[in-house]
Amino acid sequence: MKNNENEMKFRDEMYYEWAAQPAERSVTLKEAYDYGFKTGSGMLPKTYTETPVKKEWVLVECVQSYRMRYMVEVPEGKSEWALDTVTLEKAKEFSQLSLGEQIVSHRVIAEADAVKLCIEDNPYISSWNDDLIKQNMFTYVDDEGTFS
Repeated sequence: MKNNENEMKFRDEMYYEWAAQPAERSVTLKEAYDYGFKTGSGMLPKTYTETPVKKEWVLVECVQSYRMRYMVEVPEGKSEWALDTVTLEKAKEFSQLSLGEQIVSHRVIAEADAVKLCIEDNPYISSWNDDLIKQNMFTYVDDEGTFS
């Protein structure tokens, strides 16, 4: 396995161990990761005291990529004409393959600013109240590590 894959596997194991602790667990997820990476152990220390989990909103910006294919008929010897046909968006789609999302940036953002940005990006929700916007457009994580 590559180092990146090993790190991701270890992070997943640490996350699931953290999430499996009782609701009154004594460490935060970050503390569990930090401890596991420092010691190389999957075990959490019993000496941590209960720490309230502080949360913040993070805006993650990504680019979604696709590999597109087009089948274009052109006169023999004029294969470059097919490129013009595609550039002019005159070609029919032959197939596509999602190459996934690539994260390009992330930043901590205040909740009120996130709501404003959401309305700016999605004008059709401008009549929604803040709670409805957050319920439908924001991803929450509870203390058990469950996303909603």
